[in-house]
Amino acid sequence: MSTSSNPPQVKIDWPDTQREAQFGRWLDQQAANFGLITTSLRPASADASFRRYFRVDGVSGKDKRASFIIMDAPPDKENCEPFVRIAKLIGDCGLLVPQILNWHVENGFILLNDLGQSTMMEIIDTSNPQANMGLYLRAVDALYCCKKVSRDTHYRPTTRPCYNTNSIYFQIGISLSTVR
Repeated sequence: MSTSSNPPQVKIDWPDTQREAQFGRWLDQQAANFGLITTSLRPASADASFRRYFRVDGVSGKDKRASFIIMDAPPDKENCEPFVRIAKLIGDCGLLVPQILNWHVENGFILLNDLGQSTMMEIIDTSNPQANMGLYLRAVDALYCCKKVSRDTHYRPTTRPCYNTNSIYFQIGISLSTVR
């Protein structure tokens, strides 16, 4: 039986052996730099794209346990630059965002600190709405900060790719190809 401090070793499937080898070399470098325990690598989540996310444990500081997130985004299918740029913009306005510890641009691997597994919806007290007021106020403050950084940096949604009919059909195609 495994615990959160001793997760089971999980076999990760790779689309090809070359990508697996690239990841293995990169992960070994990160293990040396950040104290990652490579045998703890496991899936964290996935989304409706070619990106995959892994969680890996490590030791930071004075033998303090830490958790990290790895994004695997094949550069021929995913562009990480908007994620990196927007994370910096949001972080610059004082909001908590994953810190980018290492970005291997050529292979599309990003090492991030782990902000945890709980979402706001999971931690609110549905039986006592007033007890959640602090969380709601923090969420409103976050929205204000995002709007402020948008105004102050002249960042406009038009600098992101347009989500239109063609992009919707593209996403549907990806979804259908994974179901087959």
